[in-house]
Amino acid sequence: MVSNILTRRKDLGITDPPMILWEPVPGVCSPHDWPACKQTIPLVTVIGPNINEAASFHALQIDEHLPFPEFKLQAETLARKYVPELAPSGAVVFRCGRHGCFVAWRGGEKWLPAYHRDAKGVVDPTGGGNAFCGGFCVGFVLGKGDFVEAAKYGNIAAAVVIEQFGLPRLETLRNDMDMDGDTGLGRELWNGVSMVRRRDVYHHCVECL
Repeated sequence: MVSNILTRRKDLGITDPPMILWEPVPGVCSPHDWPACKQTIPLVTVIGPNINEAASFHALQIDEHLPFPEFKLQAETLARKYVPELAPSGAVVFRCGRHGCFVAWRGGEKWLPAYHRDAKGVVDPTGGGNAFCGGFCVGFVLGKGDFVEAAKYGNIAAAVVIEQFGLPRLETLRNDMDMDGDTGLGRELWNGVSMVRRRDVYHHCVECL
């Protein structure tokens, strides 16, 4: 499918490289599928499985409930199987549930904590992974290709989706005086909080680690 997308863009005269985040689906995350996965990884900008999907490609299991130091070691070891397959400007990001996410690229890596540091803010995790991928892509564009900045936006987007059953509550502010300052992101409240506020709080959290 990725090859077809690239061919279609070329036929249309689109020369700028696309930003493609590939989220493998659980049904194709087995050792049997790893050779095809290896062929696809260099064609995309980011491969973004959750930690269980990433481990399944190698017939491994990683328990998200492990203490973080042990979980961290296993996830980083697993990432070393992916990084050599990346395009020179590509990255792999593992979604790691309560441990946040881990992003690695040629020459660097970074852990980022979950937006909600404990279970109190989490009601239903359904859709969190998809929201992470969407937020990651937005952050990649706003951050001009910065994978760490992209992962921050991914964690923030996932947080909004898992705070309730069903869709988040969206409000649109009409009074400019009520905005957080960023016209696009500050005008909307998601579950009562603007994305500007969430971004600033999360960035402060990351900086304090």
